[in-house]
This record gives sequence, C-alpha cells and structure tokens, in this order.
Amino acid sequence: MHTTRVALVTGSGRGLGRAIAIELARRGLAVVVNSSRNPEQAGRTAELIRAAGGQAEAVVADVSSPADVARLFEAIDRTFGRLDVLVNNAGINRDVDFREMSDRQWFDVLATNLSGPFLCSRAAVPLMDRAGGGSIVNITARTAYRPRKRGANYCAAKAGLSMLCQCMALELAPSIRVNCVAPGTTDTAEVRERFDLDTPDGMARMLAPIPLGRIATPEEVARFVAYVALDAGFMTGQDVLYDGGRNLT
Repeated sequence: MHTTRVALVTGSGRGLGRAIAIELARRGLAVVVNSSRNPEQAGRTAELIRAAGGQAEAVVADVSSPADVARLFEAIDRTFGRLDVLVNNAGINRDVDFREMSDRQWFDVLATNLSGPFLCSRAAVPLMDRAGGGSIVNITARTAYRPRKRGANYCAAKAGLSMLCQCMALELAPSIRVNCVAPGTTDTAEVRERFDLDTPDGMARMLAPIPLGRIATPEEVARFVAYVALDAGFMTGQDVLYDGGRNLT
C-alpha cells in the first residue's frame, strides 16, 4: 500500500479547490485533483503541485454521477491503494426566483452539492478504513443556516450537507472524522464575476456587513481547511464558519 497520505479534493481545477489541493500537497500529501469536465484546469492544478515538489494526479469525473464517482475511486485505489483525506468542495449555483425554478435547476444543484458529497464519502470509506482512518471535510456555506432569495436549491443542498455531515460523523467515528467548513466570501474569479467585485460599488456592498472589512483569500481558507482535515483531531460533526464575522450581522 502507498505509504504517503493521500487526499482527494473535488472541484479542484480552479479557485478555492485549487488552493486547497495545493495546501494539502504543501503539507506532504499526495493529491488527487478532480474537475467535472475540464481536464486542462485539473491538469494545471496538478502541474502547479508537481512544480513545487509535490505529488498529484488529475482525474476528470462528475461527482453527481455514480458511474463517474466509481471510476474516480477505482483510479485512486489503483494508483494509491488508500485515501486519508476527502474534501468535498465541488459545487454549482443555479440562482433563480423560486416561482421560476425549473426541475433541472433544482435537481442539478442537489445532485452536485448534496448527492456528490454523499457518493464520494461513501466511496471513500473503504479506502480510509484500509489506511487506518481518515478525515472528510465538506465545504458548505452560510446559506446552510441563513436563507436568501433566488437560492432555494443551493440553500437546501447546503443545509442537507450539514445534516449529512453530522450523521456521517456519528456513524463513522471513531476512525473517520467528518466536519463542515463554511467559508465567507472568498476572492476567486467566479466570486468576483458573480458579485461584480471588480467594481467599487460591488466590493463596497460585499464588505459592508463583514466586521473584518475584507474578503478572504483562497490561500487562508485553504490553510484553515487543511487544519480541520489534518490537525483538529478531537473535532467531528461540526459546522465551522470562517467568514470574517459576517454571521454576526
């Protein structure tokens, strides 16, 4: 069996997922980089890890597809024979008014943001058991606890993920820890475009309710996720907000 610890980060072709993958590699883990349908992005993340002296493999797989998830974990088993850390980061948005939300917009978000973590976590357990234990971190959002307009599908999926986390933590203890991290607004290309953060007005609107007066960098969120995954050995079943105090307002 592969002796180096191994991590899988879903949705790690860009943005926060890429930062988490790079941080876990910096911490000495071999990293399986995953993207749903973009081999170039996944390959780039893997290249960045290898250029820094780490070990990485890129696998394109859609976490909402049971067949793709099976293929992804077969590849991990074949290459490494173990898994120590799973970060369920892959997620999508399909924001629309509830009255106009289509079946596809509802089911696509639930499939990726809730069923994806279920499928990946279930597949991870045998490999973690073989490694002698493991850690699962689900990337959630404050909308798991606070509703917003035009996000019924996303909020419902993230709320479900929080309860899934707690159920898994109970059932998989003591050998596998399961936690959720809910980052605040993080400075990625997707977030900048979605919330017009490259405009003064857009950034001002975003910063107004954040007591620390800034948004997070992907790297600092990645360091916190790595801490929860690797170092917080007495923590399981928890939802942790890492949001600059946004929840206080």
